[in-house]
Amino acid sequence: MFKKNRISFIAALFLVVLIVLGAVGCSGETSTKDSEIAEDQEWKPAGDMKIIVPYSSGASNDTISRLMAKHLSDEFGVAVVVENVTGAGNLLGIQTALRAKNDGLTILNVSTPGVELNTFQQGEINMSTDFSMLAGVQSDPQTWLVAPDSRFDTFEQLLEAAKASPGEITAGQTGPWSAAYLHLMKLRRDLGVEITFVPFDGGSEALAAVLGGHIDAQIATVGRNYPKHQEGEIKLLVQANKGKHEAAPTIPTIEEVTGVANYDNVIRGFAIRSDVPDNIKQALIDAMEKITKNEDYIAEFQKSLGNTNTFIHGSEFDRIVKGNLKDIDDFFGDIIKNK
Repeated sequence: MFKKNRISFIAALFLVVLIVLGAVGCSGETSTKDSEIAEDQEWKPAGDMKIIVPYSSGASNDTISRLMAKHLSDEFGVAVVVENVTGAGNLLGIQTALRAKNDGLTILNVSTPGVELNTFQQGEINMSTDFSMLAGVQSDPQTWLVAPDSRFDTFEQLLEAAKASPGEITAGQTGPWSAAYLHLMKLRRDLGVEITFVPFDGGSEALAAVLGGHIDAQIATVGRNYPKHQEGEIKLLVQANKGKHEAAPTIPTIEEVTGVANYDNVIRGFAIRSDVPDNIKQALIDAMEKITKNEDYIAEFQKSLGNTNTFIHGSEFDRIVKGNLKDIDDFFGDIIKNK
């Protein structure tokens, strides 16, 4: 009798063990499936969002970011704040975004090719591997502007003065490692002119220096400056576009003035840490594409920044960034590394 009960007890215990193991197995399988579903499901931000702008308040990048923040807030139903983190060209802001959690709540504003030039020179961050581009929302040609009472009425006059007195003509912008600096380096190579670059924390400071007579010119972009040119607040001398950009139809191109094919468009947009999950990246890309087609957004953009709005998908923007890095390494690597 005792032996029979013992056998029954062991059988029952074995059955319990099988049930527990089965439950654990089922639990593990369910957990895996739930994880897969969570990765694939539509993403919504779990809290307030932030856009890091590595440029000063009032600059074009700041304006674009605040406009995008407003519409992202409407799209996702959360607060989206803009934080200006300036310094070291734009490296401090980039480092801040890279240190953020990879939860999709922190976005970086970027401006190419300046961001690639600065990070390449510093050697600490690789924009093609540490970040993924989300969207380019503005394509804006480089331009040279001077004060309304400047002695220069044409770009030819400025070049003649630079050739007559190498290094005495000054041009400023955000820097030292910025799109404007790269543009000037290309002109030095292509035209053989020696113009001194003066770095500022932001474009608004550079413009104030031009208007105050402290520097001769600012290397800026046409978008928000062409209306100022039309109002007589500044003089735009030339643009680095392939043909006259629709945002500045009366401004001659560098190619027209010098015969040298110099095309330099600044693309402003947004990026995020590369290790952010793909479903989060896609949700942000989709939201930004939707926003750039919104009539209210377009009207606000063109009022503030001229007719330079666009949408460049993250994958295409990534390709552009990789191309810029290759060009910088091929043509300017030795100069940068020897600085």
